[in-house]
Amino acid sequence: MARHDKEFNEVHEIHYDPLREERAERSRERRLRFDPCPDCGQQISIMSLKKHLSTTCPNRRVPCRNWELGCSKMVPLQDRARHENVDELLRPRSALALNGEESGCIELNCEDICPPWTAEFWVLKAPPLPSAKVTIKKVLKFAKSYYDANDSVLASKDILEATKKEMMSAMSDNESCDEVQGGEMSMEQSQIADRLLELVKLNQVDIRKAEIAKVDFCKIVQESSRAIKEAARTKLCSAQDIVGDIVIEDHINCMIEMHSKSETFITISQQGYMDDHTCLKNNDDKTFQNDVAQRLISSIHKLATKFTLDVGTSVSAEGQNSDWQTEKRNGNDMSEGKQKKKKKKKKSDKKNERQKRRTARKEVDFGASLDDSVFRQKLNEGLKGRDGLEILASSDKCKLCLGSGRSGNVGFAISEKGDFFAHADDSSHIISHREWFHVAYVACSPPKKRVTIYINGKSTFVKDGISCNLPMQRIFDKDNNFHGVVQEVRYWASARSQADIEKWMHRLLPESSTQHGLLGWWTFEEGKGKVVYDVTEQRYRSKIVGKGIKWSTSHNEGPEPPTPAWKEQYVCKVELRRARLARGGRNNLQYVDCPLNCGAKVMKQSVRFHTTYVCQNSEKHKPAWLQDSAKDLRTKLANNQYNGMQDVLCPLSCGKRIVSKLIEKHIVEECEYGDVKCSNRGCNLMIPRNRIESHEKFFCESDWSKHHIAMVTLARQRQGYPTPWRLHKK
Repeated sequence: MARHDKEFNEVHEIHYDPLREERAERSRERRLRFDPCPDCGQQISIMSLKKHLSTTCPNRRVPCRNWELGCSKMVPLQDRARHENVDELLRPRSALALNGEESGCIELNCEDICPPWTAEFWVLKAPPLPSAKVTIKKVLKFAKSYYDANDSVLASKDILEATKKEMMSAMSDNESCDEVQGGEMSMEQSQIADRLLELVKLNQVDIRKAEIAKVDFCKIVQESSRAIKEAARTKLCSAQDIVGDIVIEDHINCMIEMHSKSETFITISQQGYMDDHTCLKNNDDKTFQNDVAQRLISSIHKLATKFTLDVGTSVSAEGQNSDWQTEKRNGNDMSEGKQKKKKKKKKSDKKNERQKRRTARKEVDFGASLDDSVFRQKLNEGLKGRDGLEILASSDKCKLCLGSGRSGNVGFAISEKGDFFAHADDSSHIISHREWFHVAYVACSPPKKRVTIYINGKSTFVKDGISCNLPMQRIFDKDNNFHGVVQEVRYWASARSQADIEKWMHRLLPESSTQHGLLGWWTFEEGKGKVVYDVTEQRYRSKIVGKGIKWSTSHNEGPEPPTPAWKEQYVCKVELRRARLARGGRNNLQYVDCPLNCGAKVMKQSVRFHTTYVCQNSEKHKPAWLQDSAKDLRTKLANNQYNGMQDVLCPLSCGKRIVSKLIEKHIVEECEYGDVKCSNRGCNLMIPRNRIESHEKFFCESDWSKHHIAMVTLARQRQGYPTPWRLHKK
């Protein structure tokens, strides 16, 4: 047997190949080893994995069915139907509507962002008439709180004066006792002094509340006066139309009266107008109601001119940079002797401060509390930055606003620094009520302290020398909320340029925007619920707080949305365009009433034609062919069509009968008496068709014809032709 195998191997020369064996082993391993598919998770042999990924995997990426029409998306097979479904995007897009009266905001609960940063908002302000009604309600609401605060200040002031008198009487009675005790205070005086200190602190708290209420009341009065004037200017309406049922139902106990001589310009009575209240409820006389509404509006206008806010806040804030430069320049010019005196004065001031600290703490506290100038200075500093209205974003230290009490211009407010708004006389900075507006606030980094505001991509307000943080505590504000609709909000951790703002404000941001500083992007496409989501997924969700915010649709509130929906980037663009065209076609086939109130029902696609040519109430001049009635016009067109089909004789008397509408073609192409132009050079005569041949041969008198005849005749004479020559047509 061994001999036979040896002979077989020698005959066939079989040799062992290690490389071949290694390849065979790898092939067996690829055929027998199973791994999960990276897309669907199914266990597939390694040898069949490539084929599975390209042919049988349910999650393989395939092109959209509309790839030939322009959709270049590659989507998983199981998601292709969802990619081509656009029914959800055909519904009206949702947005957040704020009524401006009740409190409402979106809580972010994040720390403010230091410059550089950018905040972008798409907003649509409420119409003038509803805005005026809301401001009137706010005036009456703030008026009551303002006078309640004033009453509490007067009451605490009376108690404080009585306590001071008691203190003075106690000190006068115990003068001898004080001399015996070496000037120390008695127990009774110490108790009165402690009580006096507490009353002073309470009085200062009441004064602070009253001053804040006065500032808020003044700015809302000025805003209301401006809104009422704008409503009256844009719409011709009476005072009762502007006020509505506010005075009659809700705020009848807060009637406003003007007093020119008294310190308080408004008196609010809870009982003085109860008779008027009953009369208004039981009286249907529109003249009487309009008189009350006119009385309220005139009072608001008078108060707007009477009240003056502390406008020095913004002026001093604007002059901070120039004052600092002046001080620096004067310091450089100062002589060395003056600098030494200044140093000595600083040393003496520090020494005096140390001596004051060594005095009794009780006496220092008592004197500081009774010092009204120090308190007033701190109070004025605390009231800075409270002039903003219609706030888009807010925190404890900063607010981004669309208006102020004195004007409707854009700006921002910083606590304890001031209010910074565009100039009140420049109407280009005022946000309109009729269309969507894109507002962008851009703050540069600290070496270049600057805040710039862009409206629709154009720079409208620039403030240098101010460092403002991006308010990240909440979108909108609890108190002075924006009145209108907000479609989209974008926050960036970088200062966007004007070119970037103009390029992307109407477009969807790319997925790589987070790498360029995108902090948050809220599109408000949820449509329901109490939370909104950041589509960048950098924060989970933000809660909607308050009753002043509700979900609405841009279709109901005004014009079409200014930006595409965020979900559009995941659907087929071809299918979406096709569906929108189909929806537009269906809408154009719907019947609507004539806009000129003629009583006719017209399709949307024919409204323009109807109002221009057909409608009886149209003031436009109709063309001559439409001035007759439709019946006469149809009769005239039918007669013309009938007459055009009748046979008539040729007008050039060639003897043929031709259809009347083809008579011109017959004369030009077929009739023997029709004029034809001579074809010889230099001859432009029009000759009848039956004589054109003889004219060209014998009678044409053009220079070219005469020269040609002479040359041919001479040649024939030289050759000796026996037959006469005739000119042939050239």
